[in-house]
Amino acid sequence: MLGWKYLAAEDRTQKYKVGKMILERSRVEKVNCWDGGEVLAEKGEGEVEGGMEVEVDSADEDELEDLFLGVWTKEGALKRRKAKREKLERERERVLGERGVHV
Repeated sequence: MLGWKYLAAEDRTQKYKVGKMILERSRVEKVNCWDGGEVLAEKGEGEVEGGMEVEVDSADEDELEDLFLGVWTKEGALKRRKAKREKLERERERVLGERGVHV
């Protein structure tokens, strides 16, 4: 586990923390390279998605939560992203169908 997420705050002065993720610095390793290529190669990583290395999507709440819990994997991230794309495509087709637009 790399940190935690505030789910609630008893004290009203602490409400700003709710929904935020806290990362423990002592559990994070500093990497001194621009793209992480050398580190990925050492760890046997490097699976690509669309021609790019698979990295944590910092805009995806689920991926961040997995990262902070220490359970994030590139395979899991790729699977989740594929499922999200498929869900969005089904929703798009549904909406277009309701509007009478055929794809």
